[in-house]
This record gives sequence, structure tokens and C-alpha cells, in this order.
Amino acid sequence: MNGKFLKAKEVKKVLELLEKQWGFTKKLDYVWFLSNKQNLYIVNREFAHVDVSTLRISSFGMYFGEITMKNDVRLSIEGSQFVGAHATKHVLELDGEQVRQWMYGNDVTVADTLLQGFYILKHDTYYLGCGSCKEGV
Repeated sequence: MNGKFLKAKEVKKVLELLEKQWGFTKKLDYVWFLSNKQNLYIVNREFAHVDVSTLRISSFGMYFGEITMKNDVRLSIEGSQFVGAHATKHVLELDGEQVRQWMYGNDVTVADTLLQGFYILKHDTYYLGCGSCKEGV
């Protein structure tokens, strides 16, 4: 897998992005990997002791999200579940019909037309993923 394990300073920058974007301040005690395609993965700390240069693997760890060209984080479903419970901003509550539309892959209309950027989508206590909002859609 092409990419690199992030050093402490680089992990700090990722965590700062999570705090800026989602209000997330919890510590995530994992090894972070950034692929050449800007995809973020987290791996259990014990994995850091494995010599991956001798392995032929296409991926490892849990896909957490990606860093976009705008230097935002677009969370995966699992990433939104990690962050969502501790996020203090950019969480969008959906009703049952909106969830249905989201699950079918359709655009979801929201009441606030001023929403811009990525939002964690939530229904009741479930975090469904991350969606991009623009002009109420």
C-alpha cells in the first residue's frame, strides 16, 4: 500500500482539523496512515511493530476518511461513528424520510439553506456517515 505512517506532528494536524471542523477534541490512540490518495486509516498501536515492507497488502486498518483538496476531512461511515458521538458542531439530525432518501443515494433537502461543507448525518442515536451540504441540499 502506497503512503506513509503519520508522525506525531502530522497526527496533531489531523486532530486539529477534526477539532476545527467537528469540534472533536477526544484523543484517538491509534497509528495513523495516509495513503497517496489522501485516504486516512487508523490502526491498532500493536500494528506499528510489524514490518510492513515485507508484506504484500492492499489495505489495512479502518478507513477513517479522506483529506480533501480544501484541507477538510470527509469522514467515512466508521469515521463519523468515531467522531459523531463527541462532535460539538456540524452534526445534522435527519428525520426518518430523510434517512430513507439518504440510504437510497438520493439528495436530501434540509430546512437550513445556509449549510455549507461536510456534516455528520445522524438519526436518533445512529451516525449514518458524512455528507456535503450546499444551498439546503
